[in-house]
Amino acid sequence: MGSGMVRTLVVLAALCGAGVASGSDTQIRLASGETLRVSIVELTETHLKCSHPVLGEFLIPRDQVVIVAPEAVGTSAEGGVTGGATEAGTADSGDQAQPDAQADAVPAAANEAPEKLSFWRGWKRSVDLGAIGSDGNSETFGARGAFGMARKSDTMETTVGLSYVFNTDNGEKTKSRGELDAKNEWLFGKESRWGFFAAGKVEFDEFQDWDWRISGFLGPSYAFIRNDKTLLRGRVGAGGSFELGGDDDGFEPELLIGLDFEHAFNERNKIFASSEYLPSLSEFPDYRVNSKAGWEILVDEKSGANLKLGLVDRYDSSPGDGFKKNDIEYFVTLGWSF
Repeated sequence: MGSGMVRTLVVLAALCGAGVASGSDTQIRLASGETLRVSIVELTETHLKCSHPVLGEFLIPRDQVVIVAPEAVGTSAEGGVTGGATEAGTADSGDQAQPDAQADAVPAAANEAPEKLSFWRGWKRSVDLGAIGSDGNSETFGARGAFGMARKSDTMETTVGLSYVFNTDNGEKTKSRGELDAKNEWLFGKESRWGFFAAGKVEFDEFQDWDWRISGFLGPSYAFIRNDKTLLRGRVGAGGSFELGGDDDGFEPELLIGLDFEHAFNERNKIFASSEYLPSLSEFPDYRVNSKAGWEILVDEKSGANLKLGLVDRYDSSPGDGFKKNDIEYFVTLGWSF
């Protein structure tokens, strides 16, 4: 039963008057704010079955119920009704539940509802620090720092990442690169493998033909494999990139063909890989390829400490005069998730 139907039931009950509801022994408050007095027939982890003198019996999803304040209603191990207070309610001494009783009567499912509905809740954060090596336009050893955020729900997956690499060789700067990327994936329901993504990236690099590059893409996605351990998702989109500070500044329209892969061997070991093929639409056959692969090991479960080993490869078929096509970074970082 949707929230619209629940509200309709509340309105109907109100029109019937308080007199017909006097036989009901339980007051419930819905997530939308309305209250209703009913007799509880069954209370389970997924739904609340109610009986009303006029409306008869009907079901309400458990996550729509914010407060259940019954006089003497409980649940058995099988989900049936027994005596005593339920885990979702406390005793009600009158028509209106006391403030303290209402505060204690919020069920676990209701506590989770705001996180599912609010974009600002449910984020997982991570910080990574460590060593990095590079082979390409700069061949040195230096340091790497990264900060990431990720949020997953039934309808949306969002990731945001910020990283910076700084290398020196005999006191001379040989690499200075920063990257901010964000991706949002709208999912078409639990049963559907289809989705729609929007991705954007801002790059800064002192050792390329350009100083700044801003890119963005939109398009559909499809999950070839999606279960508790493995994810294999493909993406196809259109967009482009805009370069600043180089010999060939301007906008470059591009396509994006990407593939993301994750697999968890167990609770402590996970591998990940991603690759994006970015062909130019105006300077054929120019193209770029961005690839990343690594292994994440959970070191300490309580602190969220983890170890990551991997590499990043950026390929540009036309990097500019004096620049190499391949730019490879390998890294070993110690991180924390919170």
